[in-house]
Amino acid sequence: MPSNPVAFPDFICLIASFTSAIKRPHIEEYLSHSQSGFRPERSTSDVAWTHKWLAAKAKKEDVEIKITGIDMSAAFDTRDRQILLDIIERIVEEDELRIIRFLLSDTVINTRINGATKERPFVSNIGTPQGDSLSPVLFSVYLENALKEVRTILPRPTNELEKTLPTEIAYADDVDFVGLNFVDTEEVQNTLHKCNLLVNIDKTEFTTLSRAGTEYKNTKKVGTLIGDEEDVERRKRLSNAALTKLLNVWIKGDKIKRKTKLKLYRSLVKSILVYNCGTWALTKSEEEKLNAFHRKQLRKVLNIKYPVKITNSSLYNKCEEHPFLFIYLRTGGAFSGTYLEEILKYLLINQ
Repeated sequence: MPSNPVAFPDFICLIASFTSAIKRPHIEEYLSHSQSGFRPERSTSDVAWTHKWLAAKAKKEDVEIKITGIDMSAAFDTRDRQILLDIIERIVEEDELRIIRFLLSDTVINTRINGATKERPFVSNIGTPQGDSLSPVLFSVYLENALKEVRTILPRPTNELEKTLPTEIAYADDVDFVGLNFVDTEEVQNTLHKCNLLVNIDKTEFTTLSRAGTEYKNTKKVGTLIGDEEDVERRKRLSNAALTKLLNVWIKGDKIKRKTKLKLYRSLVKSILVYNCGTWALTKSEEEKLNAFHRKQLRKVLNIKYPVKITNSSLYNKCEEHPFLFIYLRTGGAFSGTYLEEILKYLLINQ
């Protein structure tokens, strides 16, 4: 059974980070537009937005769009290093290849049982060391090579509608195949297995997007529910749970500075509430409800209770916050422009 290699020492991490930066252009050219993980100006929002776009497409065209989602088991720990180096050799310059070879060579593992570390480490020749910025990029390259093989066995689009759909959506090792029919998961599994990648059958998901169906709205992709209303309600619950955990912080009054409280709120609570909010398409009424919820949380943070009153504008000014509409427009605008360009390129390439 594969084990996690030991983490890189600090100076090795520095070399790995430097290597990751200088080879980026080569890697970006090699990776498919469908991969959003560990890439500049890409995020989980790309994946969430694409699924919501597909749901809207299914409604508009009144068709059923099938999504087959697979997930790899211990993906970072099963990679064949020689295959990885062979792939990298075709992508990067020789100097970069030498550095990567150095980083992947002589990797040893120490086992720890009941808190005690064994005296004799053993050499690991599969997987890659983790804990630096290079490892996930190398994984993306390795997975892309495997997915190139998978694409050769997948059925081609059969009509004009299917040609307009992105056939693949990926974030790291979470890969979704899109079409008017589910893909043969056994065939995909066998193809990936040839590259030493193991599919977690228990996590395979089959999702149907349609005009009449509603079950898909509670399907979670990269932490976001496909249905906007469902996702907003879930974000509220999760952020409230985080807010409650810090109740002692909010009620301590002047013992903790307001600036510190707000910093904690933005980092530990608000970040949960607005996660992937740029993918939401909210009505005016839904935005107002979300703003009211946001203000309620701000009042708890400042420990403002009845009979003390404060206007909405004063509350926002005191907390240096804004109505949710401004947050939504800011994150949505920043994300949509980048990704729309990417998805248009992807669709044009796959026509």
